[in-house]
Amino acid sequence: MACSCAGLISLIVLFVAVALNVVAFSLPLWTTSTTVNESLQDTLDTSDFAAGVWGFCTDVEFSSDSNGANASASFDHCYLFHTSSEYNVTDVDSNLMANFSEYSVCDGYSRAGDVSDDMQLAYATMLATTAGMDPTQFNKFLDKSCGALGSATLAFGGISMGAGALSFVALALGITCCKKRSIFVLIGKVFVGIAQVATILMFALWIPQARPLGKADDVTLNGSFVLAVISTVLYIIASGLHCDLPAFDGQIDQLKLWEPLAMHQLTIILLLCVAYCSRGAAFTVDNDASALHQEDELLKGLRVLYPEQNAQYKSPLSFRFQMITPDFSTLMAAYTGLRWLCLQLDDTWRRCIPIESGVLMIESINTGNHTARLVMFDTATPETGKRLLQSKDVAFTVLSDEDFAAPLKQQRLDDLALYGPEVVEAEEMNIVEWFQLRKSKGEDTAANHVMREVDPATGETRPITEDITAKSSNGSPTNPPLLVIGVKTRVIDGFPFRQAIRQTWASKGSLPVNIRVLFAACRIPVDASEEVRQAIAYEQKVYGGDLLTDVLDCEDSYAMLPQKVKEFLHYVGTDHVLRRAGYVMIADEDVYVRAGDFAEQLAALGPLTDLYAGHVKEGNAFLPERDPQRRYYLPESVYPLEEFPPFAWGPHYLMSMDVVDFIAYNREELQGLGCLDDVTIALWLLAIQVHPQHLAQFQNLRETPCTNELLVYADLGPFAMRIIHNNLNSGRSFCHGFNRHTWDKDTK
Repeated sequence: MACSCAGLISLIVLFVAVALNVVAFSLPLWTTSTTVNESLQDTLDTSDFAAGVWGFCTDVEFSSDSNGANASASFDHCYLFHTSSEYNVTDVDSNLMANFSEYSVCDGYSRAGDVSDDMQLAYATMLATTAGMDPTQFNKFLDKSCGALGSATLAFGGISMGAGALSFVALALGITCCKKRSIFVLIGKVFVGIAQVATILMFALWIPQARPLGKADDVTLNGSFVLAVISTVLYIIASGLHCDLPAFDGQIDQLKLWEPLAMHQLTIILLLCVAYCSRGAAFTVDNDASALHQEDELLKGLRVLYPEQNAQYKSPLSFRFQMITPDFSTLMAAYTGLRWLCLQLDDTWRRCIPIESGVLMIESINTGNHTARLVMFDTATPETGKRLLQSKDVAFTVLSDEDFAAPLKQQRLDDLALYGPEVVEAEEMNIVEWFQLRKSKGEDTAANHVMREVDPATGETRPITEDITAKSSNGSPTNPPLLVIGVKTRVIDGFPFRQAIRQTWASKGSLPVNIRVLFAACRIPVDASEEVRQAIAYEQKVYGGDLLTDVLDCEDSYAMLPQKVKEFLHYVGTDHVLRRAGYVMIADEDVYVRAGDFAEQLAALGPLTDLYAGHVKEGNAFLPERDPQRRYYLPESVYPLEEFPPFAWGPHYLMSMDVVDFIAYNREELQGLGCLDDVTIALWLLAIQVHPQHLAQFQNLRETPCTNELLVYADLGPFAMRIIHNNLNSGRSFCHGFNRHTWDKDTK
């Protein structure tokens, strides 16, 4: 019996569609990249990366000048998401290699997550290094590929190939002399429809699965993706040609009887596919052990940052936490007003705040051992709300003041043994004691106009011997600096901090010639004694006028911080030398600045405009304090809005000179918000549409533990500044000997 022309054409088209489908599924060419991520350019010379629905392949060449055994080495391997494939990346991370290399990618990723979030990120970083990709984005890619989304992509890929092959077999039987061949044609039509839908879902789901890679690396959709699209088009064409096949030997009526059944079967199969994927999503366990319910991909988990596990503290205690999310802005948009974070201390609920709130949780706690956790609810009342997510428990101990002082004393002894008495027991006398000591040594404290500098090794002052005639009238060097750092200081009580800065990062041997450091103090309080006034005048003479008092039209008061900053910026903006600087940084007196590294980075950037940057806390809404008894009280009459705009936090922020000029020029019109100089600056700059940019290397001790890549670190006492400076001068890491308590500026 002769075959129809449409049947033969349909069979050929279907064969090509199935072949392309198999090739597309088999080759890892859905997403490719040949670019080494900028964070790995010191480690890798070249990188070829290709990913598919079942895994990914890498081929990298390690840099010849990279450290360790990686030098001049190469690595070429294909990783399978769900099937183990032996590999050896010991040179990248021997510990992770020993623990996880025997597993498939997703099994290893899950096991690493069972250990900790940091271990899971380290595992993803190891694989990202062998792929030349950004570790953070690659971690997100693995999270999607090993979750319900990746399982669905893989499942639909298998379904599309299987259904396509079955449709080809059925159609081939349908155009032979077999009896009931119209039934085979109908079966072929059903399966080609399934293959068509499954292929569309396969390449449609791949796009969000691979999207994280496109955010940080030069990746593109490639051959396999294109072949999958072409295969889908051919399935559609073959399905259309099937409509001509009922011409076989008057079988049209019989075929029509089967069509309702065919559509019913197709519907059932598609529903089963959807049910399978839904089941996979329902039983996908979040690798973070803290997750009770994973509602979506916005919030991956909660982590208590402070207090730390098994650490000792004294009351009151601030609780700090981290929301693990790939996109803070999207998280806040989705959850604002709908989620609350509640602190549970020893099985007692202490406080709940909206997820968007930036309010600190500060609790007075009795001495003894305690356990804390953070829990997310859908209401502000944990007793009646639904528990959605919780952090791991953190155990810690609260000591009495006397007991807490004992380990600090031991830490001092340990520091003394490591750093020596010249660092640990450095003078931290107040300004009057310092002035009296100088008088007792016979120095001319009344009329000595010889400027001096601090010897960072001994803390002693010595005359500056170089030619100082090349100065402007207010003491500024005649060569304009790249950066002017204005340190907000208390004119009387800030003296120990000023001395620590002069003896460490702002000392002559450490401060680059293109950076100028000035201390913004404002006028001396009217109730200051005559001896205090003499001591301040002597300090200004000894240190070349770096302490600005009467030249700034402001009062030395915490409540007037915005005025102090504004006056300092006006001072810089109107000085004929300083106004030609590229940047101005405002800093607290408790900061350590890696001035040399900072200057190099700024110089490499070249001149920038509209720059306002620092430590910006993204995602949290900071609300004005309406309680008159609180330190940061701000009445509605002064600030009527319900929340603050994003701002760079006060301990350290950077501005380009055009931004400084705007504030200096509009000095008379600009008004401050109480003591909130950081929020005030952000509000002023909204007028010219300049918004804060986050600098990850600007951090605060009370917010973030010390890390060695920091450029600016705040909340430090004079002792900590000297420790850090000694570390850097001795070839140790920035954070060597870090102790959150002894480094804190309020440590006594």
